[in-house]
Amino acid sequence: MLSLGLLHYSSLGADEDRSIASRCWNLDDLQQDYASFLERFAASLDLAGSAALEARVRLTDEYRHFPFRNPDLPHELLATDWIGQRAHDVFREAHQWFADEAEIERLTGQAVVPDPVALELFAR
Repeated sequence: MLSLGLLHYSSLGADEDRSIASRCWNLDDLQQDYASFLERFAASLDLAGSAALEARVRLTDEYRHFPFRNPDLPHELLATDWIGQRAHDVFREAHQWFADEAEIERLTGQAVVPDPVALELFAR
């Protein structure tokens, strides 16, 4: 039995546990959205310059919703073909790739000098 404060839970077996998880969260839709995300971004690492900057903004905008939707369930409660971790790995890899390729200084040919007033505001 698992006890978390007021929540008490006894497992009725892996199949029943997966069934409960799928009733609590729409894991099928989430899996489909992860697949669409991977389709759009897994093969886009050949971009550079302003295209990489645009792709990084789109990548970040699309991925930022997943952490709110993904209940971060234990592996045992997910489908055997679950691709959430793969989508996360692709996001991290692509985000870094695009950051390197879309560096503002490289795109503009000018050094970016931080505004001291803005730095002070962010330091608070």
